[in-house]
Amino acid sequence: MPPRRRRVRQRRSRPALWVGPVSAVVAWLGLAVDMSVTQGVRVDVALTRLTCNEAVEASNGSASSNSPAPQPDREGVRVSARPHRRVAGGHPSYGGPIPREVGPVVVVLRVVVGVLLVAHGLVHLLYLAPDVSEFSLDRSWLVPESGRRPVGYILMAATVLAFVLVALCVWQVPGLTSAWPVLTVVAASLSTLLLVLFWSGQLVIGLIINALLVTGALARPGWLERFMGGGWG
Repeated sequence: MPPRRRRVRQRRSRPALWVGPVSAVVAWLGLAVDMSVTQGVRVDVALTRLTCNEAVEASNGSASSNSPAPQPDREGVRVSARPHRRVAGGHPSYGGPIPREVGPVVVVLRVVVGVLLVAHGLVHLLYLAPDVSEFSLDRSWLVPESGRRPVGYILMAATVLAFVLVALCVWQVPGLTSAWPVLTVVAASLSTLLLVLFWSGQLVIGLIINALLVTGALARPGWLERFMGGGWG
């Protein structure tokens, strides 16, 4: 009798669970970069517009000693020919503070720091990988076996979301910039709770990173306040 051939079972390919979160993060990253670059372009346009207004004022003042009627610029905003008083630290054409240009180095630095924060959050998704022994939801010294996976999934989702929000603060997304200390403490606390509940000795580096983030958010040194508040440029 001919030997029987063993049937090789083909495993069905399942979609990776990290595709959705990674796609969302990439979309937010593109949005943040676009907003940062757009902010720098707007500042350049504002400075150019103010310089043009000064040139118009100078030409109107030298042409006639009398005060001519205000002339509109290209966008319909009336430019006064009378000189304005210079305010200390301000621009002579409107008396306010000089807008600070966001340089390309600062933009790149913000993008890099934000990507590192998002990457730190995405590392927690390794608890979903079955072949990474350091990250496992099957062992916990505190959570009972029946509740390990629900608790782990909730903490993972909350941790990734919190670190994405912190990255958006770094990327100067409107409405989130002032909340960076609270969001940083919340994100680091959720990460620490997840790592401690499903502990492995090789996860100590995550606790060190979280401790540094909490220390920076609570101490708020001057350089960090300027960086997170958009003062660098």
